[in-house]
Amino acid sequence: FLTLRHMDWPLQSALTTAAAPLAVYLWAFYSITNSLPIAGQSGSFIVMGISRLGVLGVTAMAVTSGFGAVNCPRTTLVYFLKPVEDSQLLSIERRLLKTMEMISAKKKINLVSQHELSRRRAEKTPKDGDAGWQSKVGGLLMRVTNGVTGNGGDKSLRDGILVMEQEVRGMEDLSAALFEELHDLRLAK
Repeated sequence: FLTLRHMDWPLQSALTTAAAPLAVYLWAFYSITNSLPIAGQSGSFIVMGISRLGVLGVTAMAVTSGFGAVNCPRTTLVYFLKPVEDSQLLSIERRLLKTMEMISAKKKINLVSQHELSRRRAEKTPKDGDAGWQSKVGGLLMRVTNGVTGNGGDKSLRDGILVMEQEVRGMEDLSAALFEELHDLRLAK
């Protein structure tokens, strides 16, 4: 109203122009606060207005404090981070490269062991012409004596392959973690 009067509007038109947005504002305020749980619904108009204003004020404060609780750490965390040095990056790069080299070496050893195991199995399997009873008995005696004397070469080779595969999986997880750490440090720099 005062702004309109200051712009030299007539009194009657300034009152009606200012009263229309005020009525829309009061209607919106009432419709918003009408669904809120307010204790003491029976009371004077002033008490109802103050209680509605209190509920709306608490709601507005909760929304703004939630925003501040999320926004403040996000914007101020940069001030508390330590700068990333080149030596840190080089150290993690070296560890990652060494881990990758170890993974490739273990995979190579694993492939050689698997090839050796398949070669041994191919030697032990009887050919089509060697299906006599002596080869069967000899194969049984060979397995029994290898199990008793501890010379079970195939079994120890299979166990070594399984252990090697577990080591490779663990080292691959380590290399993935190192790569993520290196990537994060490069982003922080």
